[in-house]
Amino acid sequence: VLNWLLANKNSQNQVIGTQRKIAKSADVSLQVVSTTMGMLIESNLIKKVQYGVYMLNPEIIFKGKNSQRMSVLLRYNKISEIDQNKEIQQKKRGPRNKHLH
Repeated sequence: VLNWLLANKNSQNQVIGTQRKIAKSADVSLQVVSTTMGMLIESNLIKKVQYGVYMLNPEIIFKGKNSQRMSVLLRYNKISEIDQNKEIQQKKRGPRNKHLH
């Protein structure tokens, strides 16, 4: 799966493809892709930008000029900042109350 991501990343260090597409293209099961992607995200090797779009961490994996890498790195860090803000907001809200009717 990681080899497929590396081979299919664009100049912005992004990979476009759903987990189902990655599984089919890499000739592995959807479960293998799901587990691997979860581990890569938890290890900060990739971030999920949106559905079907992932970004590889440019501090670890990047090919190109330093100025381009810095631009991509800023974008990657912005995704991390947005994720952290979402987590903070969810913690502030606390557990959701379920009302039985």
